[in-house]
Amino acid sequence: MTSMDSPSQIESHVPFESSARAMDRFDRQCRIPGWEQESLQEGKVAVVGRDWLGTFTVLALACMGVGEVLWIGDPVPSTEPMAGCLLGSPSPFTGCAVLEYPFRVEWGSELRWPFAGKTADIMVCCTEDPLIQSVCRTFASRANQSFLAGTTTGGGWYGQRTPPLAGEDQEPVAAMVVAALLADSVREIYSPLSNRLLPLEGPIGMKMPEQVRHGSIVLIGIGGIGVYAAMLSALLGMDLCLVDSDQVEESNLNRQALFSHRDARTGAYKAEAAMDALQRLFPRSIISAKVHRVGPESGLVLADMRPDVILSAVDNARTRIYLASLSSSLGIPLVQAGTDVLAADCYTQEVPGPALDNQMNGALLKAARMEGNVKARPGGCAGDPSYVVPGMLAGAFMTYRMAQIRELYRGLLPIRWRSGNLPMEQRYIHDFEPK
Repeated sequence: MTSMDSPSQIESHVPFESSARAMDRFDRQCRIPGWEQESLQEGKVAVVGRDWLGTFTVLALACMGVGEVLWIGDPVPSTEPMAGCLLGSPSPFTGCAVLEYPFRVEWGSELRWPFAGKTADIMVCCTEDPLIQSVCRTFASRANQSFLAGTTTGGGWYGQRTPPLAGEDQEPVAAMVVAALLADSVREIYSPLSNRLLPLEGPIGMKMPEQVRHGSIVLIGIGGIGVYAAMLSALLGMDLCLVDSDQVEESNLNRQALFSHRDARTGAYKAEAAMDALQRLFPRSIISAKVHRVGPESGLVLADMRPDVILSAVDNARTRIYLASLSSSLGIPLVQAGTDVLAADCYTQEVPGPALDNQMNGALLKAARMEGNVKARPGGCAGDPSYVVPGMLAGAFMTYRMAQIRELYRGLLPIRWRSGNLPMEQRYIHDFEPK
């Protein structure tokens, strides 16, 4: 990646696209009641750190359309392919300029250069280095900037002060979870949907196994959840098969970061477009794609592939029930994730273990019956309000549970997140009912 010599050179590096295209891209999130896209597009956020946490944070901010992101820090070899995409010219993101400042923060005074002539509203510190964390906190305080910070040490930490723990190498799954929380806090500051209430700071507790065994994974549904589960599964070195029959649309692009405007223009199949993007980002990954709609013939397809784990990121209850039944009959563990407008959750169907619908106290079957009474809309869920953060979290939750299954963890509880809160494991709903 080429280093820039001056702010003016950086600013010309990422052009804005037409406002008409921007509105197409952000249509889904603009449908959320109270969403203020103009405030986001006028925002300026500084992100310090180029490892996985900083990279995923910049990705989420760009997907939401934050107007200007000042990305500060030494390049990190492991994240450079994705950084190259974020910093590409022309920009893959409508309405967001990602400006690169590739230097190490040591004394604080060097932060004045990126902010010369600019007034960033928020500083997000995404480094594990205690010195840099302290310098950034001090600078933000003096500059009257909101300060957010996170680390991946010990399974992740999020807060509005200097993190209490620090490590060295960043773990990608915890990084995606913390990045999504940081991005959602930025969104809440600019576009408050919860009275500007940010999560209480604290540990996330999503510590990955020290080593994750290689395995064969089938990921069904390459949408707002599946693209992030696919990224992380590829990073973990899984033999990954992507299954989806849908084509990329312009309205997908504010959440599904593996796809491009070209994919939308040409109507590329999601499974194939995601495979191509992942192979560019992670050349050593082993990825295949099947353009396939889940149905009666899926049993033969999955039985022939015989994966170690099935990841279900589909968007309707009937298909979820079918996959749960199918995985049970095949004796294959299933991890399912879903989202609501400001929420995400993840359930694991172990072998042997309780069925998904039992864990959800019958909610899945009830949802399937409701779907049967509603006329299907063209494009499936294409009209539902949504934004990037819930999908990132759900995709990370899925990958976390998949890694634990590979290491023979048992008794895996549901993981839930609601905007304004940290993720948490939750006992089954029926466990709280009177006996």
